[in-house]
Amino acid sequence: MKLTNLIKLLLVVLSFATIVWLGGSILRAVIAYSIFVPATELELKPDQTDELRMNVVKIYVDTAIYTIVSFVFVFVITLFLLFKFLKHLKIYGWLFMAFVLFFIASPIELYLIFLDIKLILYLNYTKNLSFQSYEVSEFFINRLRKLNIISPLAYLSFFTSIILLIFRPLDKSNRTMAEKKE
Repeated sequence: MKLTNLIKLLLVVLSFATIVWLGGSILRAVIAYSIFVPATELELKPDQTDELRMNVVKIYVDTAIYTIVSFVFVFVITLFLLFKFLKHLKIYGWLFMAFVLFFIASPIELYLIFLDIKLILYLNYTKNLSFQSYEVSEFFINRLRKLNIISPLAYLSFFTSIILLIFRPLDKSNRTMAEKKE
């Protein structure tokens, strides 16, 4: 599989965008869970004021812009690369598995982005913000509470895709090259 300069450039952009997206997602998780008591069912820390909690939500929303844009880059470039390497998927099993894992987990990430956009719009167009408001509860706390199982599984799928790209299991390219020489 020969890589053109365009593909190499796209792979560099994809690598950078993936680092920003996954790193930003981990950072956002740390920010979001900082207002909760560890090892509980999302019980708020009693010593924090609503103003401090709203500041955490604002920081969470501010960092969402970077992860959303990065994921859009990753998604579009990965979709382009899928169509570009479609005929090579039988030979490169690792590439096939990476694409499958990525696109299976992508709807979960797209739904999380949808919730983030709703929270961004609410925070940017509402004057009197309160942590106790219905929208903050719905878009922030319930997002963490309801998606606390499926979201980490999606991220494990994304990280597994990266591991597959690094170690390249099920690579039949050496076998097909040997068969062509015979």
